[in-house]
Parts: sequence; structure tokens; C-alpha cells
Amino acid sequence: MEIKITESAVEFLKQKLSEENEKSGVRIYIAGIG
Repeated sequence: MEIKITESAVEFLKQKLSEENEKSGVRIYIAGIG
């Protein structure tokens, strides 16, 4: 269940951060977590 919650959280953050900080390199940071 923890993995499922983590995936949902990452997906949510990915979408939000992608829109706000798409050029900030946040995607790379998230990719590192995954």
C-alpha cells in the first residue's frame, strides 16, 4: 500500500511541478526518486 500511495503522490507532484517548474529541473529530481 505504501508503494501505491508513493506512486500517487509522485504522479500528483510530477503533474503540478511539471507545470510550475518544468524548466527548473524538477523532473530530473522526481525521476531520481522513481
